[in-house]
Amino acid sequence: MTDMTPEQWIASTESLLDMDRRGILVPHGIGGLARDLLQDALDRTRRAAPQPAPVVGEWQDISTAPRDGTAIIGWCVHDADPYQVTDRLTDYGCHAECLSHVPDGAHILVWGGGDLDIDEYSGNTLTWPDWWFRFGGEFEEVANPTHWWPLPTPPALAGEGK
Repeated sequence: MTDMTPEQWIASTESLLDMDRRGILVPHGIGGLARDLLQDALDRTRRAAPQPAPVVGEWQDISTAPRDGTAIIGWCVHDADPYQVTDRLTDYGCHAECLSHVPDGAHILVWGGGDLDIDEYSGNTLTWPDWWFRFGGEFEEVANPTHWWPLPTPPALAGEGK
């Protein structure tokens, strides 16, 4: 048998299973147990196959960005936020009121920085919602991204993977 890449094996096995489903492999086909084993091997190979790197394309709307602590590249525009709606600060405005903000343009960002505190004078609970911040800035520089890109995979360092 010739050496096959995982992608070639997946494509060949998918074709074989498809021909079996369509009744092309007559008179006997693959057979129940062999079909199940082949399907299981195909599923395992798909899961183990390296996933292609995402293609860098257009900027995506910030509403689609991950909000789980994953760092992203964000396009920030300070004035894109109204800052205040009726008598209440926006989430961005809440943070920008007390902290510095990143300048307009591209920045590496992370979601987080929410906080809870007790007002020492009134005893009321004060909350600051999670928001976008400059990565590595310890939640001290708030950002107002309108669009985002995923970060590329970092390069391997010399000696890694050996």
